[in-house]
Amino acid sequence: MANTNKHLKENNNGIKNKKRAGKKTAPKEQQNKNEKFQELLTYIDRHQLTGLIYFGGNFEDVPADSFAALNCPVIFVNTVLPPDNMMTATTYSSVQVNHYETAYWQMESLIKNGHSHICMLISSKIDTSVYRLRWQAYEDALSSHGLSTEYLAESGYQCERAYRELTEVLTMHPEITAICSISDIVTPAAIRAIHDLGKIPGKDVHIISFDGMPSM
Repeated sequence: MANTNKHLKENNNGIKNKKRAGKKTAPKEQQNKNEKFQELLTYIDRHQLTGLIYFGGNFEDVPADSFAALNCPVIFVNTVLPPDNMMTATTYSSVQVNHYETAYWQMESLIKNGHSHICMLISSKIDTSVYRLRWQAYEDALSSHGLSTEYLAESGYQCERAYRELTEVLTMHPEITAICSISDIVTPAAIRAIHDLGKIPGKDVHIISFDGMPSM
């Protein structure tokens, strides 16, 4: 697919929700997935796109036949989609990371290195995106070894909140020796929280994170 359209590469964060007067939009993690998909269709039609690369999002609960309404070729990157056996031939393709399997291995690596008190730094308890799959994998890995899943800090995708919650959890539970972070974007907060509590990141409290951002 040739990159001939200036709108071709479009992050889903760029598809804005217009607020009507007196009407509040739902938080990111609560927004109806069908509504989000309809916004995508509207965006494609409005801008008369000839192709689109869409990053992230969760369309798992969108009826499979709705994808036939895509009016241009779309590549979904790390988007949660309906099961393959429910999909019919259409104009989209996808590039996926196995979030669950990778996150499970992430937690397993900490456990195999002798950690039994591990704090999970997640996005939100009500998140329904791929980050929820990662959190589920963390819990499943811990449970399979009979370890506690109660060490939990929510980040809300914000370092400030992650720092605040981690500081509280680490203070209340000094037995924690590792943090499993759901995303590199909030991992700096974990490093800072450990340091500010007088411990050495990577030595007193180990950290493993997800996404592989070059800056990390």
